[in-house]
Amino acid sequence: MNKKIHPDRAAIPCPRRGFTLVELLVVIAIIGILIGLLLPAIQAAREAARRSQCCNNLKQIGLGIITYEDSLKHYPPGRQMCDGITYGICANDPNDKRYGTSGFFLILPYMDMMSAYKTTNPKVGLWNFVAPMTPAQKNAVIQRPPFIVCPSDLSKPMLEWSDSQGPVMAATGSYALNMGTLGVPNMSSAYKVDNTGMFMYKKVIYRKEVIDGLTHTFFCGEIYAVDTPGDECVWTDGARLLTLRITTNPLNTRPLQGLAWVPYGTPNNGAFGSRHKGGANFLYGDGHVTFIEDNISLYTYQAMSTRNGRDF
Repeated sequence: MNKKIHPDRAAIPCPRRGFTLVELLVVIAIIGILIGLLLPAIQAAREAARRSQCCNNLKQIGLGIITYEDSLKHYPPGRQMCDGITYGICANDPNDKRYGTSGFFLILPYMDMMSAYKTTNPKVGLWNFVAPMTPAQKNAVIQRPPFIVCPSDLSKPMLEWSDSQGPVMAATGSYALNMGTLGVPNMSSAYKVDNTGMFMYKKVIYRKEVIDGLTHTFFCGEIYAVDTPGDECVWTDGARLLTLRITTNPLNTRPLQGLAWVPYGTPNNGAFGSRHKGGANFLYGDGHVTFIEDNISLYTYQAMSTRNGRDF
């Protein structure tokens, strides 16, 4: 026999039980632990994506260099002309021909960026240091193409740079061309045009000169902090220890550390480096990109920066 419920009692709602303070704190703690576990994974995934984009940037640069070489039968110079050198390949150059257009700017026409290249007259060049910059030149040096910037680079996009008439604003870049092994602490002017790597002032290198092989010789690598004194870099300006780097110091030697040249009061070590954990990306002559770890032996690292050291 079913028990009947009094009508007045049926209308009475059941009491609801809420969270106690202890339970709430436990839930918050669990959420905090989960966030703490997830954040490193998210950050690692983001860094992996940034590193992948950095590799793609270098591959684009590599394609530009290779196409340049296919067209002109030699690699671009690291700097279009000389500066104060008056001997060898730079002898008899008048001052107004000593402009400093970087190798990065010279490959723009071979990267489907002819319009950017034509912002200035290539026969006049950039960074003359004798005549004041024209409006076209000023417009050229503030351009910052995506391929020249690593997503992990935290540097300022612009620096106040000097031309013959004073400071101008110019865009920074995350990469430098390989000049070789010579340069610090004794920076002879001869190293500008006679170094062991691939890119120098005015001098061009031919494929047959790369005795070590394109697969074993890197052309370009990353820079750590291009807005930091001692590590500054404006991508349009071809200059030693700036857009032209060396491997005298180990990879990722930080600014102001290691062997350095001190031309204007600030030590400059000319080192390659990056914001990626544990190493940096490098472009090789055959177009492939490799992540080189910080713990690489200095001998091997320097061997990969020479074109004819017969190291391989």
